Amino acid sequence: MAICSCPVCAQDTAAIAKVIQLVRQVQDRIITVPTSYYILYTYANEHTPATLLDSMRGTVEIDGTNYHSILDSTETIHNSKYNIVLFKEDKVMYLASSTPGEVGTNPMQQMLSFLDSAHNSTCSFSRNKSQVKVLISFPSGGT
Repeated sequence: MAICSCPVCAQDTAAIAKVIQLVRQVQDRIITVPTSYYILYTYANEHTPATLLDSMRGTVEIDGTNYHSILDSTETIHNSKYNIVLFKEDKVMYLASSTPGEVGTNPMQQMLSFLDSAHNSTCSFSRNKSQVKVLISFPSGGT
């Protein structure tokens, strides 16, 4: 299953609730089935939303409690022993021991927390056979 986040322009609390439900289903599934998804963040000025200013692409691969993610030039690796974050542009690596139940390092839990706080945001999604595309737009000034 793939999930892609991009901007849209209308408020729909019911759609955000539906996406939260979908993310929870994926989160339940990854306990037993390896899962990956793609991310695309696009940025635009609120006055000219059709003109993109910047974008970031990435992938997340999850297998149980182990995961690997790449977002732009930042790479994160997590397993039962370590949390590793590589900032390629800065040539910096952070290494920390892993602790059970870390919410901050679980990308699915991070996404749920992010969506839970996405008040006044727009959300829509579409499906095809094995892919779900999620579209989210955030108001100016934050969530």
